Amino acid sequence: MTDECVSPDLYSIRMRASHMGRHISGAEGIITEELIDGKAIDLIHRALCHSRGKPDSITVTIERVEGVEIEKIPSLPICTCGITNEEAARRAVHALLNHAGIGALAVYAALAIIEGGAGLSGAALVDAATGERLDTESPRGIRVSRFGIEDEALAGFGAVAAGLPHETRVLEAVMLASKSASGGGVAAELCISDNPDYTTGYVSSRELGYVRIPHIKKEGDTKGGRVLFIEKGADINALIRYLRHTPVMINKFGGINDSKELDGLISSDNC
Repeated sequence: MTDECVSPDLYSIRMRASHMGRHISGAEGIITEELIDGKAIDLIHRALCHSRGKPDSITVTIERVEGVEIEKIPSLPICTCGITNEEAARRAVHALLNHAGIGALAVYAALAIIEGGAGLSGAALVDAATGERLDTESPRGIRVSRFGIEDEALAGFGAVAAGLPHETRVLEAVMLASKSASGGGVAAELCISDNPDYTTGYVSSRELGYVRIPHIKKEGDTKGGRVLFIEKGADINALIRYLRHTPVMINKFGGINDSKELDGLISSDNC
Protein backbone atom coordinates (compact mmCIF):
# COMPACT_ATOMS: atom_id res chain seq x y z
CA MET A 1 0.00 0.00 0.00
CA THR A 2 1.62 2.67 -1.47
CA ASP A 3 1.25 5.87 -3.40
CA GLU A 4 -2.05 7.71 -3.07
CA CYS A 5 -3.83 10.31 -5.16
CA VAL A 6 -7.15 12.11 -5.28
CA SER A 7 -9.07 11.63 -8.51
CA PRO A 8 -12.51 13.22 -9.06
CA ASP A 9 -12.95 11.78 -12.56
CA LEU A 10 -13.29 8.09 -11.88
CA TYR A 11 -16.36 5.90 -11.33
CA SER A 12 -16.76 2.52 -9.66
CA ILE A 13 -19.06 0.29 -11.71
CA ARG A 14 -20.22 -3.04 -10.30
CA MET A 15 -22.54 -5.75 -11.60
CA ARG A 16 -24.20 -8.59 -9.74
CA ALA A 17 -26.53 -11.14 -11.31
CA SER A 18 -28.52 -13.88 -9.61
CA HIS A 19 -31.29 -16.38 -10.20
CA MET A 20 -33.73 -17.08 -7.34
CA GLY A 21 -31.08 -15.77 -4.95
CA ARG A 22 -28.30 -17.96 -6.39
CA HIS A 23 -25.19 -16.07 -7.51
CA ILE A 24 -24.73 -16.18 -11.29
CA SER A 25 -22.17 -13.56 -12.17
CA GLY A 26 -20.31 -10.53 -10.88
CA ALA A 27 -17.75 -8.10 -12.28
CA GLU A 28 -16.58 -4.55 -11.81
CA GLY A 29 -14.01 -1.89 -12.46
CA ILE A 30 -12.97 1.69 -11.79
CA ILE A 31 -13.24 3.63 -15.04
CA THR A 32 -13.45 7.13 -16.48
CA GLU A 33 -16.77 8.77 -17.28
CA GLU A 34 -16.54 8.29 -21.04
CA LEU A 35 -16.28 4.52 -20.62
CA ILE A 36 -19.40 4.10 -18.49
CA ASP A 37 -21.90 3.41 -21.30
CA GLY A 38 -19.81 0.74 -22.97
CA LYS A 39 -18.81 -0.90 -19.71
CA ALA A 40 -22.40 -1.06 -18.47
CA ILE A 41 -23.55 -2.70 -21.69
CA ASP A 42 -20.66 -5.17 -21.51
CA LEU A 43 -21.50 -6.16 -17.92
CA ILE A 44 -25.20 -6.63 -18.68
CA HIS A 45 -24.39 -8.75 -21.72
CA ARG A 46 -22.03 -10.84 -19.63
CA ALA A 47 -24.73 -11.45 -17.04
CA LEU A 48 -27.31 -12.44 -19.65
CA CYS A 49 -24.97 -14.85 -21.45
CA HIS A 50 -23.29 -16.53 -18.50
CA SER A 51 -22.59 -20.27 -18.51
CA ARG A 52 -24.18 -20.62 -15.05
CA GLY A 53 -27.59 -19.78 -16.46
CA LYS A 54 -29.98 -16.93 -17.12
CA PRO A 55 -30.37 -14.48 -14.24
CA ASP A 56 -33.71 -13.14 -13.03
CA SER A 57 -32.01 -10.15 -11.37
CA ILE A 58 -29.19 -7.93 -12.65
CA THR A 59 -27.97 -4.99 -10.58
CA VAL A 60 -25.51 -2.46 -11.97
CA THR A 61 -24.21 0.12 -9.49
CA ILE A 62 -22.25 3.19 -10.58
CA GLU A 63 -20.66 5.49 -8.01
CA ARG A 64 -18.40 8.46 -8.51
CA VAL A 65 -15.04 8.09 -6.79
CA GLU A 66 -14.74 11.71 -5.73
CA GLY A 67 -12.51 13.26 -3.14
CA VAL A 68 -11.35 9.82 -2.03
CA GLU A 69 -7.78 8.69 -1.58
CA ILE A 70 -7.13 5.97 -4.15
CA GLU A 71 -4.41 3.52 -3.29
CA LYS A 72 -2.07 2.47 -6.07
CA ILE A 73 -0.55 -1.00 -6.10
CA PRO A 74 1.36 -3.21 -8.57
CA SER A 75 -0.31 -6.36 -9.81
CA LEU A 76 0.93 -9.75 -8.72
CA PRO A 77 3.14 -11.47 -11.32
CA ILE A 78 1.39 -14.26 -13.22
CA CYS A 79 2.66 -17.75 -13.90
CA THR A 80 1.14 -21.17 -14.59
CA CYS A 81 1.89 -24.35 -12.69
CA GLY A 82 2.66 -27.22 -15.08
CA ILE A 83 -0.28 -29.49 -14.20
CA THR A 84 -1.78 -32.22 -16.38
CA ASN A 85 -4.56 -33.71 -14.27
CA GLU A 86 -6.87 -33.11 -11.31
CA GLU A 87 -4.85 -35.19 -8.86
CA ALA A 88 -1.70 -33.21 -9.59
CA ALA A 89 -3.67 -29.97 -9.24
CA ARG A 90 -4.82 -30.96 -5.77
CA ARG A 91 -1.24 -31.74 -4.73
CA ALA A 92 -0.17 -28.36 -6.07
CA VAL A 93 -2.83 -26.54 -4.03
CA HIS A 94 -1.62 -28.15 -0.82
CA ALA A 95 2.08 -27.64 -1.62
CA LEU A 96 1.75 -23.99 -2.67
CA LEU A 97 -0.39 -23.04 0.31
CA ASN A 98 1.94 -24.89 2.66
CA HIS A 99 4.83 -22.94 1.11
CA ALA A 100 2.87 -19.75 1.82
CA GLY A 101 2.64 -20.71 5.50
CA ILE A 102 -0.96 -21.95 5.49
CA GLY A 103 -1.70 -24.81 7.89
CA ALA A 104 -3.09 -28.12 6.68
CA LEU A 105 -6.28 -27.66 8.71
CA ALA A 106 -6.90 -24.35 6.99
CA VAL A 107 -6.36 -25.83 3.53
CA TYR A 108 -8.83 -28.65 4.17
CA ALA A 109 -11.33 -26.18 5.64
CA ALA A 110 -11.02 -23.95 2.58
CA LEU A 111 -11.58 -26.84 0.18
CA ALA A 112 -14.61 -27.96 2.19
CA ILE A 113 -16.10 -24.46 1.97
CA ILE A 114 -15.47 -24.19 -1.77
CA GLU A 115 -16.52 -27.70 -2.74
CA GLY A 116 -19.41 -27.91 -0.29
CA GLY A 117 -21.60 -25.73 -2.48
CA ALA A 118 -21.80 -22.92 0.08
CA GLY A 119 -23.05 -20.45 -2.53
CA LEU A 120 -20.31 -17.89 -2.03
CA SER A 121 -20.70 -14.63 -3.91
CA GLY A 122 -17.65 -13.16 -2.16
CA ALA A 123 -14.58 -14.51 -0.40
CA ALA A 124 -14.67 -16.57 2.78
CA LEU A 125 -12.12 -15.45 5.38
CA VAL A 126 -10.38 -18.36 7.10
CA ASP A 127 -7.80 -18.41 9.88
CA ALA A 128 -4.52 -19.41 8.20
CA ALA A 129 -3.62 -21.82 11.00
CA THR A 130 -6.84 -23.29 12.34
CA GLY A 131 -9.25 -23.03 9.41
CA GLU A 132 -11.83 -21.21 11.54
CA ARG A 133 -14.26 -19.14 9.47
CA LEU A 134 -13.77 -15.49 10.43
CA ASP A 135 -16.38 -13.68 8.32
CA THR A 136 -19.36 -14.55 10.46
CA GLU A 137 -21.80 -11.87 9.31
CA SER A 138 -22.80 -13.60 6.07
CA PRO A 139 -22.37 -17.14 4.71
CA ARG A 140 -21.93 -15.63 1.23
CA GLY A 141 -18.53 -14.16 2.06
CA ILE A 142 -16.94 -10.74 1.66
CA ARG A 143 -17.01 -9.15 -1.76
CA VAL A 144 -13.68 -7.59 -2.75
CA SER A 145 -14.72 -4.43 -4.54
CA ARG A 146 -13.70 -1.06 -5.97
CA PHE A 147 -10.58 -1.84 -7.96
CA GLY A 148 -9.36 -0.98 -11.43
CA ILE A 149 -6.28 -0.73 -13.60
CA GLU A 150 -4.51 2.28 -15.11
CA ASP A 151 -3.97 2.50 -18.87
CA GLU A 152 -0.21 2.00 -18.70
CA ALA A 153 -0.55 -1.17 -16.60
CA LEU A 154 -3.32 -2.45 -18.87
CA ALA A 155 -1.12 -1.87 -21.90
CA GLY A 156 1.66 -3.78 -20.16
CA PHE A 157 -0.65 -6.74 -19.68
CA GLY A 158 -1.91 -6.59 -23.25
CA ALA A 159 1.61 -6.50 -24.66
CA VAL A 160 2.49 -9.92 -23.20
CA ALA A 161 -0.88 -11.64 -22.79
CA ALA A 162 -1.57 -12.53 -26.42
CA GLY A 163 -2.35 -16.22 -26.61
CA LEU A 164 -2.98 -16.58 -22.89
CA PRO A 165 -6.15 -18.71 -22.50
CA HIS A 166 -9.15 -16.71 -21.25
CA GLU A 167 -7.14 -13.49 -21.32
CA THR A 168 -9.90 -11.19 -20.02
CA ARG A 169 -10.84 -13.58 -17.24
CA VAL A 170 -7.21 -13.84 -16.12
CA LEU A 171 -6.81 -10.06 -16.06
CA GLU A 172 -9.91 -9.56 -13.93
CA ALA A 173 -8.89 -12.33 -11.54
CA VAL A 174 -5.34 -11.04 -11.08
CA MET A 175 -6.67 -7.54 -10.40
CA LEU A 176 -8.95 -8.92 -7.69
CA ALA A 177 -6.21 -11.14 -6.26
CA SER A 178 -3.79 -8.22 -6.20
CA LYS A 179 -6.15 -6.07 -4.13
CA SER A 180 -6.81 -9.01 -1.79
CA ALA A 181 -3.09 -9.64 -1.32
CA SER A 182 -2.50 -5.97 -0.48
CA GLY A 183 -4.97 -6.12 2.41
CA GLY A 184 -3.35 -6.17 5.83
CA GLY A 185 -3.33 -9.67 7.26
CA VAL A 186 -4.05 -11.65 4.07
CA ALA A 187 -1.51 -14.49 3.88
CA ALA A 188 -2.75 -16.20 0.70
CA GLU A 189 -5.79 -16.90 -1.45
CA LEU A 190 -7.30 -19.98 -3.08
CA CYS A 191 -9.84 -19.67 -5.90
CA ILE A 192 -11.77 -22.29 -7.84
CA SER A 193 -14.14 -20.83 -10.41
CA ASP A 194 -17.83 -21.71 -10.17
CA ASN A 195 -18.11 -21.48 -13.96
CA PRO A 196 -18.78 -25.00 -15.31
CA ASP A 197 -16.61 -24.41 -18.38
CA TYR A 198 -13.56 -22.99 -16.58
CA THR A 199 -11.29 -25.52 -14.90
CA THR A 200 -8.25 -23.37 -14.05
CA GLY A 201 -8.04 -22.01 -10.50
CA TYR A 202 -5.30 -20.15 -8.70
CA VAL A 203 -3.30 -19.80 -5.52
CA SER A 204 -1.91 -16.35 -4.83
CA SER A 205 0.08 -14.45 -2.22
CA ARG A 206 2.49 -11.53 -2.04
CA GLU A 207 5.42 -13.97 -2.16
CA LEU A 208 4.10 -16.55 -4.64
CA GLY A 209 2.43 -14.12 -7.02
CA TYR A 210 -0.64 -15.28 -8.95
CA VAL A 211 -0.19 -18.98 -9.76
CA ARG A 212 -2.66 -20.46 -12.25
CA ILE A 213 -3.50 -24.14 -11.62
CA PRO A 214 -5.07 -25.98 -14.57
CA HIS A 215 -7.35 -29.00 -14.07
CA ILE A 216 -8.32 -27.87 -10.59
CA LYS A 217 -11.78 -29.37 -11.11
CA LYS A 218 -13.74 -31.42 -13.64
CA GLU A 219 -15.44 -29.65 -16.54
CA GLY A 220 -19.12 -29.15 -15.84
CA ASP A 221 -18.66 -28.77 -12.09
CA THR A 222 -20.49 -25.64 -10.89
CA LYS A 223 -19.05 -25.65 -7.37
CA GLY A 224 -16.47 -23.00 -6.67
CA GLY A 225 -15.50 -20.04 -4.56
CA ARG A 226 -12.69 -18.00 -3.08
CA VAL A 227 -11.02 -18.21 0.33
CA LEU A 228 -8.65 -15.68 1.87
CA PHE A 229 -6.32 -17.07 4.53
CA ILE A 230 -5.90 -14.58 7.37
CA GLU A 231 -2.80 -14.17 9.51
CA LYS A 232 -2.98 -14.36 13.30
CA GLY A 233 -3.66 -11.00 14.91
CA ALA A 234 -5.14 -9.36 11.81
CA ASP A 235 -7.77 -6.68 12.37
CA ILE A 236 -10.70 -8.41 10.67
CA ASN A 237 -13.04 -5.42 10.72
CA ALA A 238 -10.41 -3.12 9.22
CA LEU A 239 -9.56 -5.72 6.58
CA ILE A 240 -13.21 -6.14 5.59
CA ARG A 241 -13.60 -2.36 5.25
CA TYR A 242 -10.51 -2.24 3.04
CA LEU A 243 -11.61 -5.13 0.83
CA ARG A 244 -15.12 -3.77 0.38
CA HIS A 245 -14.68 -0.02 0.27
CA THR A 246 -11.14 1.26 -0.34
CA PRO A 247 -10.64 2.25 -4.01
CA VAL A 248 -7.48 0.67 -5.45
CA MET A 249 -5.90 1.15 -8.86
CA ILE A 250 -3.21 -1.11 -10.29
CA ASN A 251 -0.54 1.19 -11.67
CA LYS A 252 2.07 -1.38 -12.69
CA PHE A 253 1.70 -4.79 -14.31
CA GLY A 254 3.82 -7.47 -12.61
CA GLY A 255 4.49 -9.51 -15.74
CA ILE A 256 3.72 -12.99 -17.06
CA ASN A 257 6.31 -15.70 -16.64
CA ASP A 258 6.71 -19.07 -18.29
CA SER A 259 4.94 -22.14 -16.99
CA LYS A 260 6.85 -23.74 -14.11
CA GLU A 261 6.80 -27.16 -12.54
CA LEU A 262 5.59 -27.30 -8.96
CA ASP A 263 9.06 -27.94 -7.52
CA GLY A 264 10.35 -24.82 -9.22
CA LEU A 265 7.56 -22.70 -7.80
CA ILE A 266 7.96 -23.76 -4.21
CA SER A 267 11.76 -23.48 -4.32
CA SER A 268 11.58 -19.77 -5.13
CA ASP A 269 9.84 -16.84 -3.48
CA ASN A 270 7.51 -15.98 -6.35
CA CYS A 271 6.59 -16.49 -10.01
